[in-house]
Order: sequence, then C-alpha cells, then structure tokens
Amino acid sequence: MREKPKIFGIRLLQFVFHPLIVVCYAAIIVIECNVFPFIFVSQSLKELLILYFLTMTFAIPMFFIIALNRKNRIKTYSNFSTHDLNIVLIIATLSYVITYYMLSEINTPAIIRIIPMLAMANIASIGIINLKIKVDIYTLALSGLCTYFVFVASAYKSNLLTAITTTLLALGIVNYTFIEEGISNLKSSLVSCVAGIAITGISIFFYSMTK
Repeated sequence: MREKPKIFGIRLLQFVFHPLIVVCYAAIIVIECNVFPFIFVSQSLKELLILYFLTMTFAIPMFFIIALNRKNRIKTYSNFSTHDLNIVLIIATLSYVITYYMLSEINTPAIIRIIPMLAMANIASIGIINLKIKVDIYTLALSGLCTYFVFVASAYKSNLLTAITTTLLALGIVNYTFIEEGISNLKSSLVSCVAGIAITGISIFFYSMTK
C-alpha cells in the first residue's frame, strides 16, 4: 500500500516540474511579478500572453506527446528513452521556434522573447550530452530556470527572491527523489545541473550582446 502514494508522488513531481511546464513558469512569474516592462501592461494583456505560452509551449507539445504515446511511438510522457527523447526534442523545438517567431512579430519585450531561445539552447545541449550520458531533463530545466530568474533579478532590479528560492528547493526535492528511486543518478544530475546553468548563462550573455 505504501508504494501507491510513493508512485503518485513521483508522478506528481514529473508532471509539476516537467520541462515543458518549466518554460511556462519562467514567463508566468516574470509577467505576474510585474518585472519591467510589464509594470504598465494591463492584466488582460498579461493573461493573454500567459495563455499563449501555456498553449504553445506546453499544451500543443504535450498533445503530440500523448498522441504518439497512444500510438506506441513513444513509451512514456516523462522518463524518456533515447529514442523517445529525440522525438520529444524535435516536437519541443518546433514549438519554441514558432513561439519565438510569433513573439517577435508582436514585438514582445526581449525579457519574454528570450525564453523560447533559452529553451532551444538547452534542447541542443540535451541532444549533445545525451550522446555520452543520460540527461536528467528535470534538473537541466530547473537549473536553467533558476539561472534565468537570477539574470532577470539582477538586470531588471526585480525582487525574485521567492521564485529563486522556490526553484532551488524544487531542484533539491526532484534530485533527491529521483536519485533515491533510481530514476536518475548523481553523475547525470550534476552534469545536467552544470549544463543548465552554463548553457542558459552563455545564451543570455550572447543574446544580450546582440541587443
């Protein structure tokens, strides 16, 4: 009987901190915390932008993942094999490319427009790292999210301490749980964490240099 709550807890963590949702968290928190230039944006426009992110970077990719799972093209929604991961990366990349293009077309502030670009950079790193070691996509996504929040807090003088602390706590919980249950291991978690921080930081630096 104890196994059922444990399995439910793991599934819940895999859903709440799924990399596709983590991308949405970045946009939602920055918009709702009124980080400049969203101070003077109406609540209705903020909600529309959040809905757009949820649709394009989570709902649509997840729809295709579920459809492929139903057709036995991929085996799971989260703990991907190499074959499954490659398919999911392609779906996510297409979604992020479209998202970035649309955000550019409506002249969305760079602080939001950079999010799908960071996601694409991390996807590229997953593809490369996964050739040598199984990537912990949850760790990579959360460490990248934390790095993005640190950048926003310092560049825009915003108080994102709660978001940063919560992300670090989530990173610790996910790593402890997944390593304990054998879903991940310490080596892949450490490599994924360093990769998430490094790739996100480098991408932000080069993006800032071009603006």
